[in-house]
This record gives sequence, structure tokens and C-alpha cells, in this order.
Amino acid sequence: MQSWFGGQPDVLTDPETQSDGSPGNNQTPPVPSTSNDRPPKPAERTRLPSDDTLNRSSHGTKSNVDDLRNSNSALIHQLSTQEASFMNQLTQCTTEFAEKEKALKKELTEVSSALQVQQNRVASLEQRIRERDAQFTSCKDEKGKLGCQITDLKNQLYQLVRIITCIYL
Repeated sequence: MQSWFGGQPDVLTDPETQSDGSPGNNQTPPVPSTSNDRPPKPAERTRLPSDDTLNRSSHGTKSNVDDLRNSNSALIHQLSTQEASFMNQLTQCTTEFAEKEKALKKELTEVSSALQVQQNRVASLEQRIRERDAQFTSCKDEKGKLGCQITDLKNQLYQLVRIITCIYL
């Protein structure tokens, strides 16, 4: 059996038998070296078993191998169908997600603008309340001052009434 690094793809055989079916001597032939000792190209590394090897495989007869090939083909077809279905579902989910994200962003914008309107309204009402409180406080102060003036005027009136009554009496 020759190594695949040698550049010639060989059919893998049992080390106990030679290619003619006679028992071997368990010796592997030397690996030929290349002149520049560089790794082989990837194309040289590709190694596929020959049809003879497949026919002599542990799977049995050629009909079994054909059955396995057909089964493998059916499984590959099923896998590709499932992959296509998965990709379609993934695309559909992505589209639905994008639509929901767009709708939620629109709703967020609407809610944000409504919130801003309400915050402006609250600020306006708070300002009006502060103004009314200020007016109320100033009215209280003015009431207090007017109450004092009324009291003073009453005192002056009583004094004038006494003076007048004293004069005419």
C-alpha cells in the first residue's frame, strides 16, 4: 500500500493481503520523497475509494451497496428538503421580527409623543397652581393689611364720634 502523500491515490487494501489476494508480508513500501519536501497540494490529498473497493466492502454484495447508495441519496434529499424548510422558516421569522420591531418602534414613538404632551400639560398645570398659590398668598397678605386699615379707620371713626358727641353735649 502506498501512502497518499506519494501523489498516486491507491485503493486501500487489507495489509494482510496483497492486491492479488495472496497473503502479504506486513511490510509497507517506502514513501517516495519529493525533491523539495513540501506538502502536497489539496487536490492531491483528495482520495476516494474505487468502485472495486466499494463492491468488496464489508457491506456485502453489490445490491447491498446499491441499496446503501439509494438510501444515502434519499437521506441527502431529505436533508436538503429540511434545510430548505429551515431556511424558509428562518427567513419568515426574520421578516416577522423586522415587522414587529418596526411596529413596536412606531408604537414607542407614538407613546413617547403622547407622554411628552402629558408632561407638557402637567408642567403647565403645575405652573398655573404656583401662580394661583402666589395670588392666594398675596390676597391673604392684602386681606391682613386691609383688616388693619379697617380697624384703624374704625378707631378713628369712634374717636371722631366721641369728639363730636363731646362737642355737642
